[in-house]
Parts: sequence; structure tokens; C-alpha cells
Amino acid sequence: MIENSIIIPVFGNEKLVYNLLETLLPTVDEQCEIIIVDDGHPEMKINTTLIPPDIIYLSNKKNLGYSTAVNYGITVAKGNYITTINSDILVDKNWLRSEEHTSELQSRQY
Repeated sequence: MIENSIIIPVFGNEKLVYNLLETLLPTVDEQCEIIIVDDGHPEMKINTTLIPPDIIYLSNKKNLGYSTAVNYGITVAKGNYITTINSDILVDKNWLRSEEHTSELQSRQY
């Protein structure tokens, strides 16, 4: 069962995506799915052969904007929780644990 869907909207600069994946992949397990949404940069395409096969890769034919890219990822997400992260960050080993704790606190407020 997928617990957390991690959506990464991307607009160009594939090097940032690969750097993020280097820090992200060791922090997730089989209960997480990673969804990359390429938002159709006209001159820069991600080399999908360098993306691990267990990562879901979606591509817009043209740039539709950040929120549309995130929403596209949500349409295929299977997780109980949705997490979005930008492609230009690096995560530390406990980043997801902090996110899950925050989600639990927020769900208790309602």
C-alpha cells in the first residue's frame, strides 16, 4: 500500500532533478511513490533513461504552470498523503518523518 505520494514538478534544469533524487531516494521506502511532472520547458527535456524505473514520470507537452503540474501528479497519485517538493532542493535523511509528524498534527486539529 502506498502511504505517501511525493510529487516533484519540474520546469527545465534536469541536473537539479538528479541532485534531488540522489538525496531523496535513500529516504523513501516501498510505501512511498515518487512522481515527477515535467512541465514542458520548450528547450530542456529530462533524459528519462536516467530516472529509475520505479519513479512515475509524467510530461506536459507545453508549460502549464506549477499548480497544473502538481494537479496532474495528484491525478495519478495513490498515496494517503500528498507531498510536493520543488526540484531545486536537497533533502536530509529525516525530512519525510518531519512531514508525517506535521500531517498527523494537522489532522488532529479538524
